[in-house]
Amino acid sequence: MAENSPPGTEVGIINVQDKDSGNNRQVRCSLQTGVPFNEHRQLDRELVSDYNITITATDEGSPPLSSSKTVHLTVADINDNPPVFEEQSYSAHVTENNKPGSTLCSVAARDPDWRQNGTVVYSLLPAEVNGPQCPPMYLLMETQG
Repeated sequence: MAENSPPGTEVGIINVQDKDSGNNRQVRCSLQTGVPFNEHRQLDRELVSDYNITITATDEGSPPLSSSKTVHLTVADINDNPPVFEEQSYSAHVTENNKPGSTLCSVAARDPDWRQNGTVVYSLLPAEVNGPQCPPMYLLMETQG
């Protein structure tokens, strides 16, 4: 189930049968408390990525009999979070005549999304430079999710 599914989205169909007759055959199903389906709240995979949902079926007999089953639900990720740099800004001091391949500074960004949605790709964009044109710069990339 995708994390952007609106409240009320069908998750699955449960079929419960009781072999008794009359009122003993009537069954009521209930979900455990604390799952988002009881509280009609939006799913967020970055907060909770998996749920174990216990469904209890209770008949109308006297005494009532019940049975429980646990269903595992994995929340599918959508790309709903942008990458965020670890620092507000970065600056580097470049010495004159530095060697090609020298490290100027390190930057890091993280994206809480999962797998491909959480892959961070870095790139340098051309910018206006006051004074002589800057020599070409290269960026060594490291992906983080």
